[in-house]
Amino acid sequence: MEDVQKIRLLSRLAGFERDGDVNLEDCIYMASTPKGKIPILKVMQTTMCDKNCLYCAFRRDRDETPRLYIPPDQLARNFMELYRRGRVKGLFLSSGIFGHPEFMKR
Repeated sequence: MEDVQKIRLLSRLAGFERDGDVNLEDCIYMASTPKGKIPILKVMQTTMCDKNCLYCAFRRDRDETPRLYIPPDQLARNFMELYRRGRVKGLFLSSGIFGHPEFMKR
């Protein structure tokens, strides 16, 4: 799956955290700030999660959830391209929890 396809799907799956209108085609969300609305890329990095929280759509034992991951460098490259083109002014990143925290520190 290509980076843009992953970002679109991960952005759509992050929708449970959204309020308001979202331009899903470009994965851009108009965030409200004290200075007005600004465009941000609101996306998950992964839908993989080691935890099994019963309320979560991305829990470990939920088989219906597509499991995707986009590496940080690919996500950053795609975000920076949107930023350079003036399409977004920020990033809201959400993610599942995968891997042991002590392992992730290395």
